[in-house]
Amino acid sequence: PMQKPAQSLRRLLYTQRGNRLLAPLFPLLGLLCGLFLKYGSRLLPNCLFYDLFHLHCPGCGGVRATLSLLRADIPSAFYYNPLLVCFYAFLLAWYLLFVYNAFFRKNYRPPFRFRPWHGFAALGVVLTYWVVRNLPFYTTVFF
Repeated sequence: PMQKPAQSLRRLLYTQRGNRLLAPLFPLLGLLCGLFLKYGSRLLPNCLFYDLFHLHCPGCGGVRATLSLLRADIPSAFYYNPLLVCFYAFLLAWYLLFVYNAFFRKNYRPPFRFRPWHGFAALGVVLTYWVVRNLPFYTTVFF
C-alpha cells in the first residue's frame, strides 16, 4: 500500500534515517540563497512598506545583513537587521543539533518539535521589534 504524503513527510522529518538524508540539503539551500542574494539582489524590489509609509518593516535591511554575514562582517549585519542575525544564529544552533542527532546519537530523538505557542512567541518578538525599530531613539540608543 502507498503511504500518504503526510506519513512520508513525518518519516523524513522524525526518523534518524530521514534526518541523515535531509542534513546535507540545508547547507546547499543556504548556499543557493546566498548566491542569489550576492548576484541577484539587484533584481529585488525596494521595500513597499517603507516606500508607502516611510517606516521600517521587520525585514528591512535583511538583504544587506545577509550579504554582510556572507562576508563575515557581523557588526554591519547586526546594524542592518539584528533580528535576522539572531534568527540565523538560532537556525545554525538548530542545524548543529539536527546533525548531531542524525549522525552521532545512538538513542535517536527528533531535535526539536515546534508547538503552536512557538509561533505566537515568534510573532510577538517580530511585532515588538517592528515597533521598537521605528521609535525615534532607536538608532541613538542601540547603535
